[in-house]
Amino acid sequence: ENLANMSHNTERRNVWIYGGAAVALAAALGVGYWIQSSRSSKENLLATPSSTPTASTSASKKPEPIETNFQSLESAGYRFNDAQQLVSIKDGTPFKFINQEHYDAIGDLVIEHVQEQMRSQYGLLHVRIPPSDSKWAPQSDIFTSKDWETNPKMMVLLQGSGAVRPGIWGRSLCINKDLHWGTMLPYISRAIEEGYSLVQMRWR
Repeated sequence: ENLANMSHNTERRNVWIYGGAAVALAAALGVGYWIQSSRSSKENLLATPSSTPTASTSASKKPEPIETNFQSLESAGYRFNDAQQLVSIKDGTPFKFINQEHYDAIGDLVIEHVQEQMRSQYGLLHVRIPPSDSKWAPQSDIFTSKDWETNPKMMVLLQGSGAVRPGIWGRSLCINKDLHWGTMLPYISRAIEEGYSLVQMRWR
């Protein structure tokens, strides 16, 4: 009986030993796997390029400056078609807004174009008033017909305030609609047909 008890205890001890060894082995394998996984993750993290843009990549994405120093509408790539709409010379598409500085540059060229039409097509005179040789004298510029001093049947035109100039109701209408809507050219044409003299004032 004593031998049987001793044998039973020995077997139980062996089970505990084997079981403990198995647990220890599993723990060791788990730790080893965790270490290997952590090491691989760190290596992958180091190998992965950073998504944060460097100075060179940021500089390469910097937009190019927009040209605004144009000498004419044609040099800016635009023209007025037969319907008096501002379109691209390249493909005939309407004006495309880029930024305010570019828009203002195009707007100034549109004003020059319209005032050239007033002079060349309708014979209006571009007059500085008051006439003075002093550069300190306050002056403005107006447009008149050649008979404005002799023809009492007169039409006086005056645009609004802001960026508009003589002959223009609104730059945005000229750019985004057409010259029929945005300028005084139809009124000037009709006034001349009806025998009116003209004075195109300038708001100051």
